[in-house]
Amino acid sequence: YEVNFSVQDGKRVVLYPKEEEPVNILNIKRGIISALLVPDDAQETSNMDTVYGKCEIRAVKKESTDITVNTDLKSCDQFTPYRDYVSPIAFFKGLNTQLSTLVSSSQSCQYTLEAKRRHVSEASCVETHLLLPFSYKNQYGMMAKVTQNLKLEDSTKTNNREFSDSQFVKGLAMEAEVPPSSSEEAVLENLRELQKSSTTEQNQQRASRFHKLVTALRTLNNETLGPLVPSLMELSSPIAIQALIQCGTPECFGAILQVLRTGDMSPVLSDTVTYALGLLPSPCTKRVRELLNMAQYTQSRAAFYALSHAVSNFYEERNTITPELRDVADFMSSLIDNECTGDQDKTFLALKTIGIMGNVLEEANPQIKLSILRCVRSSAPSADVQKAAIQALRKMSITDD
Repeated sequence: YEVNFSVQDGKRVVLYPKEEEPVNILNIKRGIISALLVPDDAQETSNMDTVYGKCEIRAVKKESTDITVNTDLKSCDQFTPYRDYVSPIAFFKGLNTQLSTLVSSSQSCQYTLEAKRRHVSEASCVETHLLLPFSYKNQYGMMAKVTQNLKLEDSTKTNNREFSDSQFVKGLAMEAEVPPSSSEEAVLENLRELQKSSTTEQNQQRASRFHKLVTALRTLNNETLGPLVPSLMELSSPIAIQALIQCGTPECFGAILQVLRTGDMSPVLSDTVTYALGLLPSPCTKRVRELLNMAQYTQSRAAFYALSHAVSNFYEERNTITPELRDVADFMSSLIDNECTGDQDKTFLALKTIGIMGNVLEEANPQIKLSILRCVRSSAPSADVQKAAIQALRKMSITDD
């Protein structure tokens, strides 16, 4: 696809690609455009659009046709690592943000300008990423260098400034590409090959085959993975469970809980795994939904507490109320209806759970506080339930009532 773009004030770049253009191809073109942008040589320090977002650059003019541009990439507003899914039982996981502070990243570009028209005739850019704990004087040690050389060989005479068919507008910063989804048959085929390898003296291939299985599972969504779980368990439940545990996506967490709900698992194992999933960092809406489904199905202490921890951590990180949080609030409210006169053990557990995430539930459903107050004032529930109802208010806002 031909890419159209405009440059405003030599700093702000807008792309007008085709809507169906692949992201990885567009990113390549972004890199080329970014490497050819030369700042106004009248300003030594300025902000410019690059593939890493808006960056603060320093330009040094050596001669009339030679310019050197230096950039500290960590100053760019979109220079952030992409977080990928990893095994929840891995020794090192979720360290993207912390590790990014241990890396020094810079870029230096040298431009040669055409004397008459002042356009770029040659560009050479070098990116350096230095791991600071294993470096010396911030310039020697463990590093990665990326070199990009561009030289103008020829150009067409046309200069089309009409973008009438370009309704799709993009910035210059790179985008993450969504990996293609695997088919159900590909997942099953990897599992079959794993089964065969132990009987065909090909054990040396098991590690790479297992990696392929886990990678394929990570691309499946709930609509695909859910119906596939029974077939995986029927082929080989030990391998399937190991792969789902290593997977780390919300869909795989849901598949694990699906196995716990539908399989012949001991309550102790089911509660242990469910509670462990609730304690994992950085919960998302999908994980909250899966834990809610588990809590509604089992109504055990572990499931309730796992749900409350996930909801509290999610709200602490995102500070937003989603449909999933409203459904959690409605479910917990339904357990204490009618002045807590239902099953006293389950009501007591529900009130304890509400106390852990009270501020979130109050934000999601303000009526839940009135239900708790009715439990406090009612003489029908036991004294322990009334005390639990008072404690359930500990994270909610205090009013005259």
